[in-house]
Amino acid sequence: MSFFNYLKNNSDFFQLIGTVAGLILTVVLFYTGYRIQKLSILKEYRDPLLLFSNEALDIISDIEGLCEVEPKKYEYFFIKKNELINKLSSLRDRGKLLMPNENPKLYGADKKAAYQGIRDESLDCLKSIFHSAVAINYNYQIENKRKVNIKRLLPIKKDEKKREKTGRKKYKNITLGLRILDSLSNLPLEYRIEGPMGDDGWSVKDSIIEGKRQFTSLMFIKVNPREWYKDVRKFMKTYHEQAATIK
Repeated sequence: MSFFNYLKNNSDFFQLIGTVAGLILTVVLFYTGYRIQKLSILKEYRDPLLLFSNEALDIISDIEGLCEVEPKKYEYFFIKKNELINKLSSLRDRGKLLMPNENPKLYGADKKAAYQGIRDESLDCLKSIFHSAVAINYNYQIENKRKVNIKRLLPIKKDEKKREKTGRKKYKNITLGLRILDSLSNLPLEYRIEGPMGDDGWSVKDSIIEGKRQFTSLMFIKVNPREWYKDVRKFMKTYHEQAATIK
């Protein structure tokens, strides 16, 4: 039997193989296109959040760094402090354009549109750090690293009359502690009231670092770098396998 007769006698079989191969190729191309579209959509969502996070972390790190600087040796300390506070305030509001408040009809219905509802937890972290930045002492560097037992100040914080009286008397450690407590109270995640590393209390710098850690953790969940990395690796592996098959 000649080769051509063989093909003629088994044409239905080869036609079936061609049809199956075509279907497989169609499914593969569709799946690849779907993966590309998925990664593209995720990238459009992820990139602005990543840029926002990076800018915020740079500013927070600069604020943290101020706590290590002796103000009297840095002529523009006060100006730099205010500049960073203003940038952080701007980021806090710009964040609402990326992560709008939730349940606007249930909370703050009398406020302007962007401020109705419950603020995103990551922006709560920026609010906390804002309060810490305001509390940075621009005369003495040691005050920004001074540890204060804020646990004993909880009754004063809850009692406005006691707080007002304390404020008038201007007890250094109590006033500083209340500012730190105000900052930490804005954080969405739990923190150790005794102190970040033990029972030695909190400093202004400590509260900035805690806010930074919580912000990073919350934005990590939104940006989801682990899943993104896995998806890209999986896609690239599939792409190279398909390219090798075509060759």
